Amino acid sequence: MKNKSTDKPDKVINAVIIDDDQRCINELKTHLADEKKLNIIAEINDPRQAVDEIIQTKPELLFLDIQMPVLDGFDIINILKQEGHEPYVIFITAYDKYAIKAIKNSVFDYLLKPVDKRELLKSLSRFYTVYSKDGRNINYTDLLETISFKQIKFSTFGGFFVINPDDIIYIKADWNYSKIYSGTDDYETVTTNIGSVEKMLPDNSFMRINRSTIINLKYLSRVKRLLRKCVLQKDGVVYELSIPIKKIRELEKKL
Repeated sequence: MKNKSTDKPDKVINAVIIDDDQRCINELKTHLADEKKLNIIAEINDPRQAVDEIIQTKPELLFLDIQMPVLDGFDIINILKQEGHEPYVIFITAYDKYAIKAIKNSVFDYLLKPVDKRELLKSLSRFYTVYSKDGRNINYTDLLETISFKQIKFSTFGGFFVINPDDIIYIKADWNYSKIYSGTDDYETVTTNIGSVEKMLPDNSFMRINRSTIINLKYLSRVKRLLRKCVLQKDGVVYELSIPIKKIRELEKKL
């Protein structure tokens, strides 16, 4: 007698995209255009409409932005749970600081904008495997490792550039803009003020040491208390940046 397979039969997966930026929705749809197993049944750029649409259509998968007005991605997940509907979720976001919270909310995967098509298809391949087994046990170790190599997108005067946070040495404010340094004379000027840049960075890896400077703690080598200097070092090059006494105390507590 043959054993009955526990796999679900192959079927088209219904999915919904929720993002307040229509350009991101369009980009994602382009990446997914050749996916025969996937049917995008709705695209929503007003998060207030998302919950009713999802409850009504009952998709198996959500591509969900996090930072949106009125309701963010976590709000939508929590409301859906209260309504008894828990679709798989792949977060699509510009920020990697929400990674741990995403894991705690049983999110299936976490991709950073601008979405790399290869990473998206890898994520979908894993989803198909898990879904076919009707299992929700996510490999959080793999997810964390994937997140740690993600890039952040910054807008520039001519478009945007992406960078792995690990490659950033420090960031300096330049009026309402910011200069992101990855080497001595290697920097990019971005059209984002330093306060907003700070919110985009992983909290545990970066620190604002004065009003105009953020450092990557990975490259911190010493602090000169009397001179009120913070010393960073990368590839044999030393960078000295001013740090007030109050911030030195905060830095000591953080390390």
